[in-house]
Amino acid sequence: MSEKDFDDYINDESYKIKDESLTTGTASVMREFARDMDITIDKTHDYLKYNETTKKFNIHAARERYTFYKDMECHSKDMERLRKHIEAEEGDDLEIPDNAAMACGADCAASFKTRMKQLSNHTKEVMKKLKQGTSNFTNMKDRVLFLQSISGMWIDLTDDFGCSPLHHAVQDGCIPLVESLLLAGACVNMSEGCGVTPIMIAINNNKPELVKILIKYGARINGSFQGNIPNPIQMACNIGNEAIMQILEDRTTYEKQARHRVCEDIGLSKEPLHLNPSDVGSDEAEKPEVKGEDIRLNFNLTVGDAKSTSTLRGVRNRAPDEFGSFKEVPGDFHTQGYVMECLSRISGPGGFFYTLRQLLGRLKVTPKSFIDAFKEGNYERNMDALNDYFWGLCIASVASFRSSGFFPDTETLSNAQANNGNVNDILLNRLKAYLQEASRTDVVVEYHSKFITSFGPLLLAFHESVRYGNAKTRESCWLSSLLLFCALNKKNYKDEAIAHITNFTALWPSAIREMYRKNSSISYKGRAGHNLALDEFVETVMVRPLKIFAKHHSTLSMMKKVNMNVELLVHIKEVFKEGYGVHSRVKSVVPDALPDRLKVAWFAIKQGWFVSQDRDAIPVLDHTKKDIHTNGDKKIPRECTDVESRRKLFIEKNIAEILSRLFPHE
Repeated sequence: MSEKDFDDYINDESYKIKDESLTTGTASVMREFARDMDITIDKTHDYLKYNETTKKFNIHAARERYTFYKDMECHSKDMERLRKHIEAEEGDDLEIPDNAAMACGADCAASFKTRMKQLSNHTKEVMKKLKQGTSNFTNMKDRVLFLQSISGMWIDLTDDFGCSPLHHAVQDGCIPLVESLLLAGACVNMSEGCGVTPIMIAINNNKPELVKILIKYGARINGSFQGNIPNPIQMACNIGNEAIMQILEDRTTYEKQARHRVCEDIGLSKEPLHLNPSDVGSDEAEKPEVKGEDIRLNFNLTVGDAKSTSTLRGVRNRAPDEFGSFKEVPGDFHTQGYVMECLSRISGPGGFFYTLRQLLGRLKVTPKSFIDAFKEGNYERNMDALNDYFWGLCIASVASFRSSGFFPDTETLSNAQANNGNVNDILLNRLKAYLQEASRTDVVVEYHSKFITSFGPLLLAFHESVRYGNAKTRESCWLSSLLLFCALNKKNYKDEAIAHITNFTALWPSAIREMYRKNSSISYKGRAGHNLALDEFVETVMVRPLKIFAKHHSTLSMMKKVNMNVELLVHIKEVFKEGYGVHSRVKSVVPDALPDRLKVAWFAIKQGWFVSQDRDAIPVLDHTKKDIHTNGDKKIPRECTDVESRRKLFIEKNIAEILSRLFPHE
């Protein structure tokens, strides 16, 4: 295959390359990691888990697991085909599938989700026709004749989960359609992809009428079912619906009596009767107890940004038996970027962006720079901007406090110095009292005071706790960050915060928590105060150099070497130091931040941000205009001024649903 053909193939199949970073690609990487690290994985052939809270079996999770593994099979085949193209020599003539083949090929991972969606939509349309068609007839005979006349449409039909029309009819609780399908030839014991039969759905949905009909037409209720799927009697025993239990008991009694009569008729020894369904729930004498997922002590912590951890959680929740030991850890570096985005949204309209852009001339600090926090050096600029703004406001608040009646007189300060050896406590307490009183009567003071008493310290504490490896402070910062994410309804961020907080406060064993505390940052330079967050280390030392390398050396031959000989990356790095940008350079001189902080303080004092003037509205400053321009029509959103109460309300209303969604198997 020629180099041009290869490049065209890669461009056409770019969505496949992207798939490596999505759910199936992540699962493949985790599987390879487990194999390389000799990590034991207890993957079951099939499963159907029981939820103690809802008193039901989680059929939806079993179906998701089924399609997940089907997707992985397609993905594996697709990656193998791509690998062969990469390894092919220039003269090799490998066939490149055309668009039609790519769209419908059974082994095409890229088209898997599309094909499954199409199959699901087609099944919905067929079910709609079956319901409408049978509803036009009043007697069973006409319904059956109608279904038999169009049997080619539905008799062998299954959806993306492997469910037949009978499965769907039982799920919908449509009794006339269920019985009509059975009389028209539907298989009563057909298993869907995850192994569930129609009667299992009826039992799980607490539908005794449907259970009775399905049994009438030959539904199996005992014996062995594929893999770890419990049989219908075992399911009923766990769910505890008395009406269904009685139906199953009557059926079991009838079957036992029938076998007993047959034995008598042919002269065999009499078979003892067992009339209790729990005694005949399986081929063995005792019914195995069905429980939830076993507690695992095998932990593999993986660190990433919000997207990576969300993807990993999706893999684990789809197949907890194989990937349950992989626990996601949101990176502290990325989370600080999300905190900065929230702070810019809260303080931006009230003066932050105006002072930074128009007063200090930092034109690259914009609302978009906080959204794109990890691009083009925005992270460092944003951190410096918030840091300087915080200290500027602190200076302004102290200057306003110094001119107020709350500032202690000389005698009070002298007494404090004599009694305590310092005046710290009295000054801090008086400053706190001053800000509280001024905030009580002036919303502008309240607004800016929160930045220097709550939000700014949170960001600085987060940053410093990572730099000095102080894990307990870092954990408290996660708890405080949740306040911001919930108040501003940052869905991805709050999910990661809730999941992470739940893990390190409740779900992880004590030994894992302690191990993580001691290894939550990396002392890359070997000096105190220079630690890197785990995800920051990966981004700085591994990902960024590789991106720079690929950007400057992207020829086909070089990409082949990088992709197929990863172990040579260290040697390649030495050869292409310039591409990696790691050549030695003179240490740059960082400008003194004090002048800019004093400018911020001057502006805050001039605007009276910390002097009570009985204001009941916060002016919105337009940061796009050089002169101070207040837009009286605009108001600062409530979520930016009422963070604490909004966070409390959100947690009270949504925490149960969020935990159930994030930890469906816990």
